[in-house]
Amino acid sequence: MKKTISLFLLALLSVTVAIGQPLLYEGVYYTLNTQKRTAQVTAPPSYSYKGELKIVPSFKNTKDTHTYTVTGIEKRAFYNCDLVTNVEIPEGLTTIGTEAFQDCTGLTSITLPTSIVTLGDKAFYGCQKLTSINIPVQEIGKSAFQTCNSLVDITIPNSVKVIGIEAFANCSNLVTVTIGKGVTDIKSKAFGNDRALRKVYCNADVIPNTDKYAFHDMCADVAVLYVPEAMVSQYREAIPWNQFSAIYATGISQLTATSLQVQASDGMITVNGAENGDAITVYNTAGKRLATTTTNSGSAILPCRLRRGNVVLVKVGEKTVKTLVK
Repeated sequence: MKKTISLFLLALLSVTVAIGQPLLYEGVYYTLNTQKRTAQVTAPPSYSYKGELKIVPSFKNTKDTHTYTVTGIEKRAFYNCDLVTNVEIPEGLTTIGTEAFQDCTGLTSITLPTSIVTLGDKAFYGCQKLTSINIPVQEIGKSAFQTCNSLVDITIPNSVKVIGIEAFANCSNLVTVTIGKGVTDIKSKAFGNDRALRKVYCNADVIPNTDKYAFHDMCADVAVLYVPEAMVSQYREAIPWNQFSAIYATGISQLTATSLQVQASDGMITVNGAENGDAITVYNTAGKRLATTTTNSGSAILPCRLRRGNVVLVKVGEKTVKTLVK
């Protein structure tokens, strides 16, 4: 019996040694794994973080003279730290835990290193002042950026494959979303209740496996979807993408080109005031290309089969004009 108790205490002691009390280093607390010589950012034992903080990639522990490599940020490490304004995260970290920055309402921006592999659920939930974020991971966790009300324009890079449940839900000021080519799955309410959303650019050549509630209650009937030209007709038939008010080929942005003169009449598009050699392409509102040419001395005439009352998009160089056929 005594031998069993002794073995138990020895095992418990080894765990305590391997993962001991948090260590404070330059204003940030770390949990140490003395066997692996690794460390993770953890929550302070008796107070809340505040101000600007810098996480180091590695540090030397003066108590045991060993150098520890920082591998990640633990669950709830900065939870509800509303006075934190910026956190510098170095390359080398691979994980950001569940609710790691939840309700950091003073956090305005953060740059994630390309080494991050795992972004936990609710990692940045409720970060009300967060205006920009990069997302170098393959999967965006559940509610990762939910209720980030200062996000206006987000780009989901090609590296991302999965956009999780409610990942960007309730972002009340989100206007523009660009979805990268690598996205294969978009989960339920990923953009739910984003009622300011007006433009979605989906660059995927294959329609992602999209939950029918992915854009639930986000006013899709007044939002515009831009997709690769060859995919326009397929998106127009796919649920929930067909809820959008209009679907155009990528690259057709309804910009007002004040320096151009574009006229559309029955059977003819006339362009004046362009740069010499500019490429001109005419699209209908479904994103189908109707005609193309280049300018000569800044002008061009394109024969088109059009009817009065039709709306066409005329792309001249990098500018696009939306006009009514008269």
